[in-house]
Amino acid sequence: MKSLSEAKAGERCEIKWMFGIPEILDFMRERGVDVGSTVSVIQNRAGSLIIGAGSRRIAVSGEVAARIKV
Repeated sequence: MKSLSEAKAGERCEIKWMFGIPEILDFMRERGVDVGSTVSVIQNRAGSLIIGAGSRRIAVSGEVAARIKV
């Protein structure tokens, strides 16, 4: 298991667990990013990520991505 912040562009990852500020986790869950879901890493650069969940694209800071294990 590794953190989402370590994933490379083009990887598809299944979320194993998420930890963090409840408001941020709720925001992500509303957009289809939750434990058991699969996300695609579109870009991992300069300490932030762009991930795809279904038809949505979400920008995630490196700090938040470090608290998501895949």
